[in-house]
Amino acid sequence: MELFEQNNRYASFWIKAAEHKIIEYTCDPGKLNNICVNDKPNLPLDITPVLFKREVLSKYQNSPHKYSVSDGHVHFLQDGIYLRVDTDIPDYVAVLLVDLSFLDYEEQLYWRSFNIKPNENIKISNAAYNRWYEGKFVHSSAPDAVLVEKYTQFYKHWNEQIGWPLFKENPDNENCVLYSLHLLTEEKNEKEFYEQILVVTKLFIDSLNVEYFPKLEEKENKSLNRFDAYLKQYNVNGSETIGFLRNIQRLRSTKAAHLGKVEKKVSKYFNFEESSYGFILGSIYATLVQILDDLIYVANHIAGQNKYCH
Repeated sequence: MELFEQNNRYASFWIKAAEHKIIEYTCDPGKLNNICVNDKPNLPLDITPVLFKREVLSKYQNSPHKYSVSDGHVHFLQDGIYLRVDTDIPDYVAVLLVDLSFLDYEEQLYWRSFNIKPNENIKISNAAYNRWYEGKFVHSSAPDAVLVEKYTQFYKHWNEQIGWPLFKENPDNENCVLYSLHLLTEEKNEKEFYEQILVVTKLFIDSLNVEYFPKLEEKENKSLNRFDAYLKQYNVNGSETIGFLRNIQRLRSTKAAHLGKVEKKVSKYFNFEESSYGFILGSIYATLVQILDDLIYVANHIAGQNKYCH
């Protein structure tokens, strides 16, 4: 891990110390017990987790030219720093105490402003535990991370099977809109929710590679109609997938584009009256993962038909 210039000052954070005592303690590496050496057994361990409100990530998610937020870390692009972050928990995030020392003092103070006191009910995720303490490579179970991984897998699979990418957004490009996907920093954050709906629309509708789809009559010559026509050429019933994407499109058009309230049918479809924005977004991500899984089978089916025809 590449570091900023050596800090002269270190911020303090709330941690759970020995005997379950909650204390405020510095992230200064010289005042922490190194887990490997065990040279300061009476001091807190350097790998003690520190907890923060999830809103701490907003700064980084809103500045993709400076930072990249993905499964398990925040990448400070200009400085080459990868800050390990447990992003698998819906309500908060966690960072190892010693890792905070890699940030300059002002950045530490920014994180400190979101610091929360640990308690018995707040724990790190299984993914973070295995990565940080067991040294294992594990896949994230967070809906946004799962979707990013599935999209990347699908993009390559479709391209290999069919010979061209279904979506124009290439995950190999670090500026791909895919990496703007994230869970809400607050469960009821309406603005952030609709920003994510815009991202989903760009990924799954606006970036459809329509040049490979049949052309339709002018009134019907829209991307989803043409995608549906393409699937029907191979006797694939894509009604559920197309229907879901149409509702995403309507959601974007009526609310995210600030044209008015969400249509009643769309509101009912996504269960707005009974569910939070955070829950709805997580459900949308989960459905998109299932759609990509289904389209992997579709790619195999189309490739098989094309091979048979030739």
